[in-house]
Parts: sequence; C-alpha cells; structure tokens
Amino acid sequence: MAQSPRSLNVNLDLLESHPKKEWLLANLRKQLAKDLKCEEEEVPTEDLENWLRHWLDQYRIQAQSFTDLFYRIDLAEKYLSENNVEIARAILKREAIKVYFRAQYSGLI
Repeated sequence: MAQSPRSLNVNLDLLESHPKKEWLLANLRKQLAKDLKCEEEEVPTEDLENWLRHWLDQYRIQAQSFTDLFYRIDLAEKYLSENNVEIARAILKREAIKVYFRAQYSGLI
C-alpha cells in the first residue's frame, strides 16, 4: 500500500536542500500567497516560519476563520487547537508537500 504524501518526509528542509532549491522555494512562496490570499511580494524569501507566525497573529486579530484558512490549505482541523508556532509549521509542511509533489509529478524534479 502506498504511503500518503502527508506521511512522507517532505518539508521546508527538503526544499531548501534540493538542487532546484531556488525554483522550489519560489513556487512555495507563490503557493503561500495563493492560499493565504496575499500578494506574493508580502511573502519573504527568508524566515518563512517566523513571518507566518506573525501573519497568523494578524489573521486572528482580524477575527478571520481558521476553518476557512485550513480548508484552503487542506490542513487537518486537529490543528485548530494548536498555537501559532505549530500551525505555522503545519502550514509550511503542507505547502511544501503541494509544491514538491506537483513538481515531481510534472517531471520538473
């Protein structure tokens, strides 16, 4: 039986160590911008986890629904009870999975 992509060890570290690092990270930024509904220029090229934690703080202040955000990202609702550090890590992992497998299945990596 094949493993679920979510159970595989695909994360930000894998993208950062891959030979096509720049391309993968650029696509990760695009995916984050799309799913977070923000401009790509808002997503930094470094320290994504810290930026995302602050972004989540602002999202909470604006009383936005995390359920809607999790649905757009395809993140399990079990993270609703987590703190922003864990949510940011989970979001980055899920987005890295999307970018990596999309590139892999299209033959780009």
